[in-house]
Amino acid sequence: MKSGYFESEAAAPAIDPDDLDDHDIELPDIKVQGDGIGPLGWYFHALQEEAHRSAAIATLAREKGFDPELEPEIPFAQDLASRVEALVGPEGVAERIRELSEEMGREELALQVSKEVAAGTFCEYGSPGEALDGAIRTGLAILTEGILVAPLEGVADVKVRPNDDGTQYADIYFAGPIRAAGGTGQAMSVLIADVVRREIGLGAYKASRSEIERFKEEVPAYKRCANLQYTPSPEEIELIVANLPVGVNGEGTEREEVSGNRDLPRVETNQLRGGACLVLAEGLTLKAPKILKHVDKLGLEGWDFLRDFIKAQKKDGDDDGEDAGKDKGPKIKPNPKYVKELVAGRPVFSHPMATGGFRLRYGRARTAGLASTAVHPAITVLTDDFLAVGTQMKVERPGKGTVVTPCDTIEAPIVRLKNGDVVEVTSVAQATEVRPRVERILDMGEMLVPFGEFLENNKRLPASSWCEEWWRLEVEAAGHEAKPFTDELAKQAFRFAMETGTPLHPRFTLPWHDLSRDQLTTLIRAMGTAQLTEGSLVLPWDEQVKAALEEACLLHTVQGTGSERTMTLHPRHAYPLVRATGHEVTGGQLEQVREIGEGEDAQALVAALSGVALKPKAPCRIGARMGRPEKADERKMSPPVHTLFPLGNTGGSQRLVKQAVQLGSIGSTDDDQRFKHIELGIRECPETGEQTLSLVSQAGHVTRPVPARPKPRVIPIAELMDEAVQRLQEGKYPPGMKGVVGLMSEGKVPEPLEKGILRSKHEVSVFKDGTCRYDM
Repeated sequence: MKSGYFESEAAAPAIDPDDLDDHDIELPDIKVQGDGIGPLGWYFHALQEEAHRSAAIATLAREKGFDPELEPEIPFAQDLASRVEALVGPEGVAERIRELSEEMGREELALQVSKEVAAGTFCEYGSPGEALDGAIRTGLAILTEGILVAPLEGVADVKVRPNDDGTQYADIYFAGPIRAAGGTGQAMSVLIADVVRREIGLGAYKASRSEIERFKEEVPAYKRCANLQYTPSPEEIELIVANLPVGVNGEGTEREEVSGNRDLPRVETNQLRGGACLVLAEGLTLKAPKILKHVDKLGLEGWDFLRDFIKAQKKDGDDDGEDAGKDKGPKIKPNPKYVKELVAGRPVFSHPMATGGFRLRYGRARTAGLASTAVHPAITVLTDDFLAVGTQMKVERPGKGTVVTPCDTIEAPIVRLKNGDVVEVTSVAQATEVRPRVERILDMGEMLVPFGEFLENNKRLPASSWCEEWWRLEVEAAGHEAKPFTDELAKQAFRFAMETGTPLHPRFTLPWHDLSRDQLTTLIRAMGTAQLTEGSLVLPWDEQVKAALEEACLLHTVQGTGSERTMTLHPRHAYPLVRATGHEVTGGQLEQVREIGEGEDAQALVAALSGVALKPKAPCRIGARMGRPEKADERKMSPPVHTLFPLGNTGGSQRLVKQAVQLGSIGSTDDDQRFKHIELGIRECPETGEQTLSLVSQAGHVTRPVPARPKPRVIPIAELMDEAVQRLQEGKYPPGMKGVVGLMSEGKVPEPLEKGILRSKHEVSVFKDGTCRYDM
């Protein structure tokens, strides 16, 4: 074999990024609303231009022949429909997706298009298995918006197989990447398969006792090896597997094998099937309510077992149902599921529906996206920076993972300082200043959650915290103008509420529902010794009064020492406390005008004492804990490498290219045990017939793979490295550059050594698929 890895001088010239005008890339039309393009239009215009510019550079680079593929693998697509068609769908499906998307939701759209694909509307399939495969991948691509690898690699295969009674059923083989589709995608792919197999006349899957027992052993074993959001019980596993109308199968993804129920006729591997376990545990169990909703809508038979499953979960207290036994506060149950799998060392920010936890508020911050929520930026500092932007949290509601983003227009956290002061921390600067003096966080502030997150997970909407936009709508609905109220206008806010019959402004509404009747009585008694001093409300020190003030998040400062201490209310909360205890300010003095009534509900008692309508300040609090922040990291092999170039055992235990280069040539065509692992595919020049390992022949032509099994080869590694260094004009190559023992790909095509040199120089590692990735 010739020594040159890239022999062609034609491959040497660099690409001039400015010389792209004549390149054949079609730019999409940019839709601009209004008379001018506007700042936002220019922003998107710039994004599109730069994206196409980068694609043009990548296309020119690929045409040089330095990579096995001559074009970038990622095509441009204008919308979901185009992405689906480019990813998996048959030609023409994009137009149908656009047509149906105007009147259907995402899941319904996926089901309908899958049925049409299987029916041969867009192309003819040679067998029922092919029709099933195409329909399932197309439906899954729609669910994942055509941007995930799950439809390609998450569904490894689809087969039509026989039951013991001679009927045929659909068997879906899932692989590990199905995790990317999320619980909804995983569960819906099974429902899509059921809908499609009915369309093409296949029977239902009938699980054998051994297959059911296999899953009972396999799911808990997979939980030990990997991670599952939820691990169903053996009874739940049997209920689901025994009644599934389609087979959930999979490839072996873990080294661990099952000890029982091995060598089953319809299960080809004894290894743990990660994809199948994910679909069963995170898809069908967690998304059972959503699947049942579509089942009812379509009138499908054979899925009633999900109702039994959901009823069993409700008995265990894992649902979001109403709690009719509570007369006070929120009417939903605390859901501890998010803390059940807590790992030591990860902080819990608030327990299920605990007082002081995040207050639910509906909305979306401009910084947020899908599966993300927003908190006040001050709380990120007060939690010792654990809640950094981008951190994954597990939250009580809607019961899934979320990503932290900041929003400074929601209500801020309230803390107690070491000197006893209770203050609201409204900025990052203030939080940084008071953090060393914070003794306790009394209220985490609001959490801004898009209502679509509840809708997406088929969860009912709990009541929102009482907020200004809600108050404004109430006032406008009553026919009045909603004017803003500052901290000093508490008295005017009460007068406005009484005159208009609308609820009190949220700025002066406190979480009275967190108090007990005894605590409210304590505050009423304390008002008998309170003093009005220059407009300030001052209470004498009392431990019980202090505790009640903190429970209601009443802002105040502590003056003096020992028995001489006093508590001075913040102007924003002084008058609300006066009214909440049935008092009024008359002639500069406090006068009790209303007596406490019957009942235990502090919220209703305060409303009667104050004489105005009160909305609950925090009817729903959300528990939260740290998720898995360590998963946001560089994706690299273990141990990390710089180039996917095979060295066999010549690189030593660290697979150093430098150590292999010292041998001159590596590999062997005989039985020499030193080089037995180095197998490479052979390539051929289409013009001269020259056989080489290079992607470009000496004649300057891009070579093509020879369809033959890879064989052991001799590789002149020293010459290849010298030529690569010369082409890069580096002078030398990094001594710590690492390769791999062998290649796993079918064609066994090695990477250009230049890539490894540059990665090693810049301390970048490569993943097994040839990408440099950072996953979040």
